[in-house]
Amino acid sequence: MEIITNVDKRYFAYAGGTVIVPLSEMVVDIVENVQSLDREQHALIVADAGIEVPPGVAERELLFLAMSLVQNAWYKETQGAVSEHVLHGHSERLSKFAAAVEEARRRPLVVIPPAGEKPVKAPKEPKSPRGPKSKASFTYEVLSEAVKTNKNLTEALDMKFQPVSHDGIIIQELSRVEAPMTLAELVIEVQATNRYSTNDPLEKSVKWHLGKLVEKGYVKATEVEAAATA
Repeated sequence: MEIITNVDKRYFAYAGGTVIVPLSEMVVDIVENVQSLDREQHALIVADAGIEVPPGVAERELLFLAMSLVQNAWYKETQGAVSEHVLHGHSERLSKFAAAVEEARRRPLVVIPPAGEKPVKAPKEPKSPRGPKSKASFTYEVLSEAVKTNKNLTEALDMKFQPVSHDGIIIQELSRVEAPMTLAELVIEVQATNRYSTNDPLEKSVKWHLGKLVEKGYVKATEVEAAATA
């Protein structure tokens, strides 16, 4: 991975510049830009990190690992280092991807002849500057005992239950892993449920409901700082 500049805009460039991702102000925008790319471009981002991408590996895990790699690059470039909680989440992504690779290798490969050369999607243009932003960031974790006092949220702690309310989905996704999660990581997990319906931008909606859950004492928000550069 390298950083390139075109006029007054900066980009993360992967695979010798074959894939570029705008270096935006907000990490959530980085996530959206990676999502706009296609599978081949996700694979190039992952392969650029020296990670093998065999045919047939699950699209979900390939996408999430590509997001995680670009997210790490964003933190290094904008904050000087990747914080421990983000590195922990990246480690989990690597483990899940490794499992997906093993599963892909066990399945017989079905080759479908291409219908034609697939065009390369252009990355989204960076959004207009929004003014200076604080570098302070937060992680979030569920306060299970408090949640159990709310009969409407208690079921969300059961991983077999599939909540459809915004608060329930957020509570369940935060409970799914032991480590605290950043807003960007939570948005990825919430989107993957395919059950979170909103007319607002997803990140905006999740952030609003998350704030209410923090206010009510069901979720703990902890301010974190980037780890010192080694």
